[in-house]
Amino acid sequence: MAVPSTITFKFSILLIILFSFEARETIAISLTEKVTITNNVTDPTPKTITFNCKSKDDDLGVHTLMFGEIYRFSFRPKILYPIVHPTVFSCSFTWLGNPHRHYFDIYDQSRDRCFHCNWKINLNGGCLNGDKCRPWKSVQLMDA
Repeated sequence: MAVPSTITFKFSILLIILFSFEARETIAISLTEKVTITNNVTDPTPKTITFNCKSKDDDLGVHTLMFGEIYRFSFRPKILYPIVHPTVFSCSFTWLGNPHRHYFDIYDQSRDRCFHCNWKINLNGGCLNGDKCRPWKSVQLMDA
């Protein structure tokens, strides 16, 4: 019986380590969720919307979309869900001529089953992938 040389053994260990890191990166990329927000608000004419989306850990900042424009972001949801709280991105939306701030959960890990969630925001809330429409989570009168 032949005894493997120490060089062959070390090279095998190195290959295993390299493949492990490559597999970890591939799995991490495949677990990335993508969200697209399209402005479809008409009140009664097309409106430019301003919005801010946040999770517990991230604030994506304030953005403005003209009617028909899109905004995209991606993130990695919590792998240990449901052991830990789910990843949730909540957004607030405003537009000129409406004195209210409209709140909407644009992504909720416990609710949404999509790797690319396409939301069309309209006067009544948002529609996911063109068919599952949800009303605003809440609406508040803004300060004057």
